[in-house]
Amino acid sequence: MQRCNGCGADAPASAAFCPACGTALRNGAGPTGVGKHEERRVATVLFADVAGSTALGSRIDPEDLRELQGELFELVNAEVVRFGGISEKFVGDAVLAVFGVPRAHGDDAERAVRAALAVRGRFAAFADGVRTRHGVEVGLRIGVNTGDVVAGREAIARGELMVSGDAVNVAARLQQRSEPGQVLVGERTRASTRRAIRYASIGAAAVKGKDAPVPAWEATEVVALSGVRAIEGLAAEMIGRDEELVVLRALTSRVARERAPQLVTIYGHAGVGKTRLLTEFLAQLPDAHVLQGRCLAYGEGITYWPLGEAAKGFAGIHENDPADDALRKLAGAIGEHVRADQVGGVVEAVAWTIGLTLPEDDDRDVRSALGEGWRRLLCGLGGERLTVLVVEDVHWASEPLVRLLEELADTLTDAAVLTVCTARPEFLDVRPTWSGGVSDSTSIRLSPLPDDEAARLVDALVGPSGLPPELLRRIVTRAEGNPFFVEEILQMLIDRDAIARENGGWTVRAGADAVELPDSIHGVIAARVDLLDAESRAALRRCSVMGRVFWPRAVGIDEELMSALERRALVSENADSSVDGMREFGFKHALTQDVAYSTLPKTERRDLHLQVGSWVEDVAAG
Repeated sequence: MQRCNGCGADAPASAAFCPACGTALRNGAGPTGVGKHEERRVATVLFADVAGSTALGSRIDPEDLRELQGELFELVNAEVVRFGGISEKFVGDAVLAVFGVPRAHGDDAERAVRAALAVRGRFAAFADGVRTRHGVEVGLRIGVNTGDVVAGREAIARGELMVSGDAVNVAARLQQRSEPGQVLVGERTRASTRRAIRYASIGAAAVKGKDAPVPAWEATEVVALSGVRAIEGLAAEMIGRDEELVVLRALTSRVARERAPQLVTIYGHAGVGKTRLLTEFLAQLPDAHVLQGRCLAYGEGITYWPLGEAAKGFAGIHENDPADDALRKLAGAIGEHVRADQVGGVVEAVAWTIGLTLPEDDDRDVRSALGEGWRRLLCGLGGERLTVLVVEDVHWASEPLVRLLEELADTLTDAAVLTVCTARPEFLDVRPTWSGGVSDSTSIRLSPLPDDEAARLVDALVGPSGLPPELLRRIVTRAEGNPFFVEEILQMLIDRDAIARENGGWTVRAGADAVELPDSIHGVIAARVDLLDAESRAALRRCSVMGRVFWPRAVGIDEELMSALERRALVSENADSSVDGMREFGFKHALTQDVAYSTLPKTERRDLHLQVGSWVEDVAAG
């Protein structure tokens, strides 16, 4: 046995990496000197502090002050946890929270700002309580900033966090600059969340420790659900996906003609175009009943959220409708399509889904009644004409919702109902039997766009004037066929004024030749990598040092570990190896190698590069 110097866990003597934290071990692979217990990350930091705490502390008993601090921490921590972050430090009346460590989600900046706005909304009641009990006015100042941080792996393994870096310092400075009730964010945070959050520019200001003024933006409100994507002022028709549309149309024709319900799951990695394909498909069905909802990645009371969202759209219920008005709308809409003797039960079940009423029976009875109510509603709609139930992002669905969707798809009869779900491929890792018991189910997998179609997408977005061929090539190469990546790279170039529309065309300016990786893309890829177990993730990071093509044994990695990475479509084995006796692999996408490499601390990179250099000298002497 050997002991990990990072987290202290025991590991087999032959192990290359700690099974608990993924750290390289002394008796296993690679260098053990520096940096192996740390990890670089792009994270979003939330810093909250109470204004008026000094006056409060001088007027109340220390025990009462301690109690109030505990209440404040519970308030902030509840929202941080709800949106997938971790409260790292609580010192006095200040809270530091981190989003994106130890696991990236792909939308951590948005989660952090949403959490900040939610905390601000709840703080009013806390301030009222302080005023009533102690006669002191208090306010809350919040700063949010995105940037590179270094996190201690051994602390993460213990369920703790230790992050440091300029992103933390700037978040604290933004908090200090804010007025009570304000949420100020840095430029990288705003750029990553501009489609979902409304901002007001505060302008740039001098910040201690910074040579140049730091731009700041005030977050005012949430304006869109997660997943909204578009470049302001630019739009394009859907490029490619003709074959997938043909399949969907054929299945729809069969469902309508034979009144045979069908379940279709559209698989694809984040940004590859699942929602766009769905939007194009639904636009071709003007006469169908369409009930559409999206699973949420975080929040409370979201078990049946997509069905509730679909029901509200079907009944024309608005978010600000009083409960009685919403129930009347729901009963009226359902009554038009369901038998009179079934209306009461269906209304009750769908009302539970929306959250208009609360069930009194035990969970088993509720699930049964809910399923029966939705089955009757869909049968009623599908008995009249084609009905499409759309549930997006089922990779975030709860177990009860997954079971309900499968049961509905399998028990509907004599009704023209097409159920369409979208999911990321990793959904099958946790739900390998999904749709397996459904008699009529189909899967459609979306692959990245070919280079020519990706180039057409760029041209369609920027217009007939186009971009210079070399810049177009760099964008297409960097985006690797992902439409979302294409849009994000273009948006970054526009935001940085590297390209600008002038006189009906596009002018290329300084900085356009450096097509960097936007935080939004980095987050999407990092979220995929973070789904790996610690050993596979550590292997991927170490192999990234060699470049797009690598030989695992060169960095002390067991070649058998590559099987898990191949299943995730992160790497693939090359048929012929240029090094005799060693299996050769390559990253499926250069961006994956970029992100994996970026998580290595500089000290560990240096030692690994030295190890690779020594290996090259051994295998290619002379």
